[in-house]
Amino acid sequence: MAETNADPLQAQGDLRGARLALEPALRAHPEVYRLALRYAYLSYRLKDFETAETYYRKAAALGPEESPPREGLFYTALARKDARWQDQARALLQVEPGHLDANLRLAFDAFTAHRYAEARGFYARALVTEPGSADALTGLGWCAYYEGRYWEARGNFRRALALAPSDASARQGLALTPSPLWIGAGAYYAALGYRGNPAKKDGFSAALPITMVWTQKGSLTLTPVRTRIHYSGAPDAAQDELNVAADGALSKEVSVHAGFDRISVNDPATDGGRIYTGGFYYTRASEPEESMPGTMAVGGYVAYSRYPATKVTQLSPLVGFGDPGLYYAEVSLMRTHNSAAGEDLSAYKAALTLGPWEGISLTVKGYTGRKRLPVEDWGAVVVNGQDVYRGGWRTSLSWVSGSWTVFAVYGADRFEAAGTPPPAYDGVVAVGGAQYLFGL
Repeated sequence: MAETNADPLQAQGDLRGARLALEPALRAHPEVYRLALRYAYLSYRLKDFETAETYYRKAAALGPEESPPREGLFYTALARKDARWQDQARALLQVEPGHLDANLRLAFDAFTAHRYAEARGFYARALVTEPGSADALTGLGWCAYYEGRYWEARGNFRRALALAPSDASARQGLALTPSPLWIGAGAYYAALGYRGNPAKKDGFSAALPITMVWTQKGSLTLTPVRTRIHYSGAPDAAQDELNVAADGALSKEVSVHAGFDRISVNDPATDGGRIYTGGFYYTRASEPEESMPGTMAVGGYVAYSRYPATKVTQLSPLVGFGDPGLYYAEVSLMRTHNSAAGEDLSAYKAALTLGPWEGISLTVKGYTGRKRLPVEDWGAVVVNGQDVYRGGWRTSLSWVSGSWTVFAVYGADRFEAAGTPPPAYDGVVAVGGAQYLFGL
């Protein structure tokens, strides 16, 4: 009867009166699970947390293995700011593994302690119970962010914002998380001119590079190139290339490079050429306490070019140094061996980059000596591969703004043409290009 008398009082919001009305029945039947559980609940609502905890424990001891008493102990411990709330949450999850609040709170506790794998497990269980939990999705996003799984992080942040557009934490996470995959689409056009060579008039080289960049992992670039040289009194020389280049980071200091170039040209001596390239670079940045700030790099590459009539091997070591944001200088050597001619060539190159300042960089470079392929930095192309590069220079200006990169290059090469004695002529190149980079 006393429990019945408590019902209308609780319905009217008189929690204290309802609890008082319940006490006679509880004294008469202290072994009844339902009475102990209700008395604990009313005490919790009245913020009498000590009494609530006592009767929740009695209910847990009296009743079946179910969640209400353990849920009450969990929330009472939270209300009392009792550090044992974690134990109560875990006890609750033993009888109700999908309890949303217990999973979310344990997940956040593990997250703040940098136990991201443990936090992921709790967030995942919360999602099983409530697939539309923006809090769980945001938590999973932050775990993935700190574990470096950016694709997963961005996906979870986006799902959270679709459910809760005002979720500030998910919005911040999406803004901070770098895109795991970037696509760069670009184009360049190089105008070629010749001086002192009556056979060659002019020409062009154009390319449409497509780059895929994996954050903190590396990049892959696919570049189709079309080159055409116009001759005086002779058919044009056309050359098509398909270049594949891959770069990857083995560690913070060490990166590797690999490349393949397939060449088709209307010259039997060089048609069907294949160029294989491999290299590595070691870069070390100075520590803040060192007296000489800056970056030092050593490395280089080896290139093997195979043509129907010849094979060309090149070795190019380099060393670089600079102060990021101010300047970077690099010097390198190229040793070339041409099997068909039995020749060994040497060339020396130096480059200096200033900036970037407000996204603008200026680079000046030059080389001297004698070298053959590969043609670097939009050189004034020798399509048939018979002429030798004898020296040249480049100056380039680039501007990066947001996702856009725009650049221009101007320079010249001195050539040594095939023949006896070898005549010399100059090639001039002017390049304009741009690339747009967007993240997925």
